[in-house]
Amino acid sequence: DGRVVSLTLIGLDPQSFVGAPRDASLQALQSLRAPGALMLDVQTVGRIWPGIEPEAAIGRTLEINDRRVVVTALGDPLPGFGSSNTGLMSYSEAVSI
Repeated sequence: DGRVVSLTLIGLDPQSFVGAPRDASLQALQSLRAPGALMLDVQTVGRIWPGIEPEAAIGRTLEINDRRVVVTALGDPLPGFGSSNTGLMSYSEAVSI
């Protein structure tokens, strides 16, 4: 819809998932192994798409630096990042973006 939102993108090791939210399920983390897969925290979902339930974001696409990514998982906000919008993906995907 043309909305611009800043996002802190964190790259995770796809084998160990070090740095992922503690509440994230194994299925959610494994979904990040797919090309273009992105995990958003639930607060970020509300900032990107105001008025929708966080679960409705699964399957939606975003464009980050001219690359399309798909929301495949949700997590709690990471401690220490405050009100920053946070997205997580595999390290190699994050570096390529």
